[in-house]
Amino acid sequence: MSFDSKFDFCLITNPYNKNGKSIIFITSRGLDYIDETIISDENYKKIKSFLQNNNFVEIEFCSFESNEAISVLKNSDEIITKLEDRGLKYSKSLELKVTHEMEEMHKHDMESRKLFPEVFHTSTYNYPTPVFNEFQKPVNPPKYKVPEVGEKINLYFYLFLECHFINDNDCVLDLNGDFHNSENNHFRNFLKISKSDFVRIDSEIPNVLAFQSVKKYSDFVKEVNILYNGKFKMIKHFMTEIGQKGYKTNEYIYNFVEVKKNVNPENNITIQVNLNNYFNEMIERSKAIKKELTSTEQQTISLDFIKSEINTVKDKLSNKMISLASEDEYEKANYIKNNITKIDDKLKVINNINNETILFGEYMKIFNLE
Repeated sequence: MSFDSKFDFCLITNPYNKNGKSIIFITSRGLDYIDETIISDENYKKIKSFLQNNNFVEIEFCSFESNEAISVLKNSDEIITKLEDRGLKYSKSLELKVTHEMEEMHKHDMESRKLFPEVFHTSTYNYPTPVFNEFQKPVNPPKYKVPEVGEKINLYFYLFLECHFINDNDCVLDLNGDFHNSENNHFRNFLKISKSDFVRIDSEIPNVLAFQSVKKYSDFVKEVNILYNGKFKMIKHFMTEIGQKGYKTNEYIYNFVEVKKNVNPENNITIQVNLNNYFNEMIERSKAIKKELTSTEQQTISLDFIKSEINTVKDKLSNKMISLASEDEYEKANYIKNNITKIDDKLKVINNINNETILFGEYMKIFNLE
């Protein structure tokens, strides 16, 4: 596999954590800043697929982080060589530029946490996805039964809402799964532990299994907590008046009931997994996540806390509804009103419970969007 030789790249250690993980940045040839216009290029899509199959995952457009710690002396040189052999050129100027910018961003975040410790939490920006290495040599032959094409397998996984920004005002919302962790980053928010049957489908890649969820996005959406709130962050680079490159951060806070209509109900979640290396791991991680779900469902949650969350969400939605109505956006206002009515119905159920707490599993069943 080779790529059109019009891209530069660099590899740096992630300054947000010290676990040995690295980030690869891709840009147009000759630039020392990230050019996100390349994401629509077919060669970029090939590079993205290649990196995912070499254990790197896209954490933001043009940015890929390693799933595992990368040895500076060995594995990093190996992936650099692979990319150069396929037509990309290593850019030292890009490396210096993004290293400086990320260190400045990290410094700014740490200073913000000192000022507002109750607002910020540490994030390692890990985003492993169920797309694994097609080039790895066979190491661990499958010890679990491999489904034939058309057969089903039941899997537990972490369900995420992903946001892919098109510009300041537009984005594409998607659902995806993760078998490794439930941590958020700029463009993905953990929704819940989910499960689904997956049917094996044909794969065009040798030694790679492909699975498609039997559930559609609409089925996953129904399982999400009606009170769920999330946040996405978009970082944009720009040029100042004196010719210096800078960046700005825009945060987008949402309630899931507001945005669920923007998730395509007919889509499915697709998994690609290497037969000889990661099929076993996928099955074992699914079993571990199932145990985690069982343990979580047995925990208790305070009814007073739930009622407080209900009031917070209702206040936000009511203000949004009034604002839309004042702008003659009656259809959108009515949509929010219907969701407020659904939340009121959930509140009636809670008010009829005599205990001070309920099991978390019961709470999730009461407050799902079904």
